[in-house]
Amino acid sequence: MNKRRIFPILALLIGFFVFILHAEIDAQNEVIKKRIWQVRVKLEVPNLTAVQLSVLDEDPVSRFKERVAEAGPFLKNWLDITDQEEKEKRRNHVMEINWDDGFKYVTGDEVWLATKDDPFRLNSSHPGGKKWVVTKTANIDENPVCWAIPVEVEKGEKVEVILTKDNMFPLASIFDEVIAEISEEEPLEPKGEPEAYALYEQMIEAMRNAKTMYYESEYEWGREGEELRINTYKIWMKKPNYTRLEVKRDGELKAVIVGDGKYFWTYWPNKRPHWSWEDSTEHAKTCSTSYMVERSLKGFNSIAHLTSKLDVGMSMTIIEPSVFHGSPDALIEYMDGVFSVGSEKVNGEECDVIEVSYMDHQRSKYYWLSKKDHLPRKLKQVVRVEYDLVVYELWSDVVTDIEISDEKFTWQAPDHWTEWQPPHMEEGLLKAGTDAPEFEFQTIDGSMLKLSDLRGKIVLINFWRVGCPPCREEIPHLEKLYNEYKDKGLVVIGFNSSDDLDITLELLEEHSVTYPNIVNVSEDARKIQHKQYNTLRGQAAVPLNYLIDRDGKVVDAWYGFNDGESILKALLKVGIE
Repeated sequence: MNKRRIFPILALLIGFFVFILHAEIDAQNEVIKKRIWQVRVKLEVPNLTAVQLSVLDEDPVSRFKERVAEAGPFLKNWLDITDQEEKEKRRNHVMEINWDDGFKYVTGDEVWLATKDDPFRLNSSHPGGKKWVVTKTANIDENPVCWAIPVEVEKGEKVEVILTKDNMFPLASIFDEVIAEISEEEPLEPKGEPEAYALYEQMIEAMRNAKTMYYESEYEWGREGEELRINTYKIWMKKPNYTRLEVKRDGELKAVIVGDGKYFWTYWPNKRPHWSWEDSTEHAKTCSTSYMVERSLKGFNSIAHLTSKLDVGMSMTIIEPSVFHGSPDALIEYMDGVFSVGSEKVNGEECDVIEVSYMDHQRSKYYWLSKKDHLPRKLKQVVRVEYDLVVYELWSDVVTDIEISDEKFTWQAPDHWTEWQPPHMEEGLLKAGTDAPEFEFQTIDGSMLKLSDLRGKIVLINFWRVGCPPCREEIPHLEKLYNEYKDKGLVVIGFNSSDDLDITLELLEEHSVTYPNIVNVSEDARKIQHKQYNTLRGQAAVPLNYLIDRDGKVVDAWYGFNDGESILKALLKVGIE
């Protein structure tokens, strides 16, 4: 064949195949485009160069409101000062903390960066629908600002969101609105014996009036009647907002918390303990070079709760050390009374002994208060569940108003160390669509309750315990919800695997509860709550609520007190109106 004829034919064939390949690629690209959606975020604010953002499935505003409201009257009082500059600083700091912590709570690690020069683009194959473009706070003229913009996205669509000063989220006005709704805190009326209550008040005032404070404590805890475990700790505190706490066991320094006024730094000088949920290989990589950090705000912290994160066998001190910095006693509104228990010598010091009772005597704290300075020398706490859990502290070297250098309250992570955070508790909850784990137990009225027998109904499971203040607050709301919707297919189940039956019945009768309650402290019941419905051992809390649909699948799950409004919204999703 003539070569002159071959080349044109070959060129035609190549062109034909290229055309087919190109058409196939175009078709494939078109299919891919229809499977995904895209959100493009541009930043157009003159004096802001970058923002951290995420695209959420749920509106984050309610979470922000809940966090502010949870602070209660204390926050309102804390902002009630005449120094306007200081008041503005406090207000901005609190807004920033509550928005950003709530932001982290709902986004986890899915946080991206948008800058003026490099707009952010998110391509996703997740189901479309209503989304929220949400940013963390950024500062403009020392004021925290953020965005929470709803968008509708469908597969194959591209949505552009432009962040401007005009469409910023009204963070300050929402914050002020929530604060305005918080009722004034009523003055605490002396309960029990006035003389004993006066001693309690003297202890609080002695801590709050001190410029500095130092003491050492031998700390024992465990079940009453069994061998107790022992730690020791030392604590230094200085106004306005400095703290250092060192925990030892068997003479070895195990953990340190340093509050430098802006942040709390937590580190383990040797090795970070291995949590049960933590991968052994990952733990081995970071256990010797890791630390935790979180913001510190004067009068708004709990050093006691920080100790529970150490995982060195110390779960919260008996008295809240942050009282020194102006924080309130978290249990003050649940105080039943203060009573005198006489007097006694502790290490040669004459002490007045008082008992402070909380939540109908479910918890008692005992203080041996030195007659010299009104500060404790010995403390005891009893938490009455199905057994008595006791904690003892013996204080020594208690001094106030001594000179403490600021260097005591500084710490900087070595260059090769990395920040580490335990997972959020919510990561241990079952995901929507999961089959709800089966259980069958007797309720307090003697009848048997099997979860699978409730198919065809909507089930709200509330895990709770008597000594949990939010649980006690939630009970009347659950009762109201149950009475309003039980005829429409709602079943509310209370589940308590912690408490003695007598004290549980007393509380339920006080609130005239009619929805079924399981009160069972057996290993099987605890397994249901702490292993089946929460998969992060050691990372759990109550109240814990699960909403189960008519097919026995999880619809939603959340920690914390809920007044019924958010639950109602969830119920609407599963067909209750």
